[in-house]
Amino acid sequence: MKTLQKYFSLKFTNHVLMITNFLLFILICFFSFSLDAIYPFNKINIVFVAAFICLTIIYALINRIRIKTSLFYICQCGLILFMLLSFVVNGFNGFPKTPLLLAILSIFIYFWLANDKKNLDIYLIGLLISTWLFLIVFFVFEYKGIIHPNLSNRIGLSLGNQNDVARHLIMGLIINCYFIYRIKKRVLTIMPIIASLIFMYLTVLTGSMSNLMLEIVVLIAFCIILSKPKHRPIIIISIFACLALVIISVFTIPFLNAIKHRLLSIFSSIFGSSKYRSDSSTIGRFKAAGYGFQLFFESPLFGNGFNSVANNFKIMAHNNFAEIGADYGMFALIFEEILICYPLFNSKKNNKHLFIILASLCIFITQFFLVVFNSKVEAIILAVIYSSLDNKVLTLLRISYKSKIKYNEVEV
Repeated sequence: MKTLQKYFSLKFTNHVLMITNFLLFILICFFSFSLDAIYPFNKINIVFVAAFICLTIIYALINRIRIKTSLFYICQCGLILFMLLSFVVNGFNGFPKTPLLLAILSIFIYFWLANDKKNLDIYLIGLLISTWLFLIVFFVFEYKGIIHPNLSNRIGLSLGNQNDVARHLIMGLIINCYFIYRIKKRVLTIMPIIASLIFMYLTVLTGSMSNLMLEIVVLIAFCIILSKPKHRPIIIISIFACLALVIISVFTIPFLNAIKHRLLSIFSSIFGSSKYRSDSSTIGRFKAAGYGFQLFFESPLFGNGFNSVANNFKIMAHNNFAEIGADYGMFALIFEEILICYPLFNSKKNNKHLFIILASLCIFITQFFLVVFNSKVEAIILAVIYSSLDNKVLTLLRISYKSKIKYNEVEV
């Protein structure tokens, strides 16, 4: 009897819960990167998410863990509140199931990681493993297009919308770049280096011009952050030289003609030139974003309800600011932007600084041409970013009745 009691002790239970949730974390990340747009894998991923949440609740109850006030919780709960208020104000029409579930998932991942900070590196390794599994699945689904590349025929459609697939590739690139920097033994960096090169190559093959430009920005930021101050001018000059070489290659190498024509079409669409055929995708995105902002200005407080832009314009706004503002109003937009922008300006130099800055920068820029608040990958990455922040306190200013400024420290 004593043996059984020892076997099912609290320590053993915690150990099982932690291992199970770690494996679920890898599976959730892997499915979110690769198979979440494909039936029935999307349903399977929901089962993994539900299991992760349930086990996290059980772990918290067993260990009597209290939720501590943090900026992350405040912003996510603020988003949830204004999503529900928008639903009520707009006549209970169109329940925001997906964004609510993603906000809840993000909260539980953050709660789990924030209470297990000593093992955070292990979860980052799990995130790295999920990106490698993503590459394997990508090769299985898009083998012909990868081995016999043709930039006129974009790849990635078998795994979902090509722009979304490309942004997942960019996030995979960031995670692998982080481990190139983080791993001390140079021999062990071979896998992240190879994976990073593959992610760069696949992003080009998806034909997503916005994500291709984002890839360039990420690589530039990667080089600048890692460079020493005295070497930075040389690095910047080298970057400009490489960019010039890339531009020359695009306009001179026949294989890259598809990229050249697409760039010229986008340029023609933006600046109204009649010399080249306009790009219908660019025009459609600008119109959708404009319509989203119009809806936002018509109902700035609580928005027009879930998916309002698509319901009125047939496609999403392709702009995170317009989409959130149109759907849920200005307060939801403020909470979302605080959530995204805070790590960019409050990340102290530590061993996770590179990951925090690159991932936050990627999410921030992605907002301008895609919607990020309803994406599982971004929901997961934001939770990982906040749990990786080294500064544990956010100082809030409170003005007392005596008109004196006092400081109240709230844990982040």
